[in-house]
Amino acid sequence: MNNLLFYNIFKNYIKSILKKNLVISFGKGHFINFLIEKFNFKSKKIKKIFVTTKEQEIILKKRKINFSNFHNTKNIDLHISFSNSINNFCFVNGYTGELLKEKFYFNNAKKKLIISNNKFTKPKTFPIEIFSKFINVIRYRIIKRYNLEILNKNIEIKDNLSTLIIKFNKKKKLPRLYNKIKKLSGVLEVGIYKKDKNTNYLIIKKNFIFLI
Repeated sequence: MNNLLFYNIFKNYIKSILKKNLVISFGKGHFINFLIEKFNFKSKKIKKIFVTTKEQEIILKKRKINFSNFHNTKNIDLHISFSNSINNFCFVNGYTGELLKEKFYFNNAKKKLIISNNKFTKPKTFPIEIFSKFINVIRYRIIKRYNLEILNKNIEIKDNLSTLIIKFNKKKKLPRLYNKIKKLSGVLEVGIYKKDKNTNYLIIKKNFIFLI
């Protein structure tokens, strides 16, 4: 995806929905970071900005643009993120950590814009964020109890948290699987997001643009 094309499309979309005192949150992704580097946040219509990663915080600090603390999140007008695994019912995100924070933004946003350069696909994997001290217990239950495969063998630990990448089992029903894993002790969040009526996909594929 061409970064400049992506940025111009996004800018026009934002203009179409902008109102005064807009509160925006950003998820993860290369194109999301590019947007944060370029977008005019000094507009009087932008009231608050929430970001997900330390890298995004550094970008805004360099631009001398203020952003709000995650713990001060209340009403978000628009959450913007990126995913390459989307379909009519859900999308998958959170492979690189910070899943709990982004899920919180998503659930508290009035509108959600998910940007992708893929057409609809069936998710093949999904991430879960866990407390690192529960790694062995959670791995055992996922593999033995739910008959699922964990793909990342070398699991990183960051701030006492870890991310497991799990392969979808076609025989498992997604809502039931989500609920079972979410209830496991030590699991903070599951990277499967339900697409609701307030969620739009902005799909940019070569010279074709779809807003769904």
